[in-house]
Amino acid sequence: IKQTTIERIDSGKNYCPSNCRWATYTEQANNRKNNLFIEYRGEKRTLANWAKLLKMAKHKTYHKLTGLNYNTNKPNKCDII
Repeated sequence: IKQTTIERIDSGKNYCPSNCRWATYTEQANNRKNNLFIEYRGEKRTLANWAKLLKMAKHKTYHKLTGLNYNTNKPNKCDII
């Protein structure tokens, strides 16, 4: 069973039944306003989601998907939109 807590659908509104839902900690973390979203090959995900999908550390995922060569910090050819 996944652990869930109450999350507001619209964070600018109150905690009322029509504005709340059950969400896991991961779902809540992915809905934060300060998340870094990266679009790669037409698919937009948070950095944390890309790292999990690619089974890589977040910092390495960031450099790979943003086109930065992790070792030299020089841009490479990457199809980031």
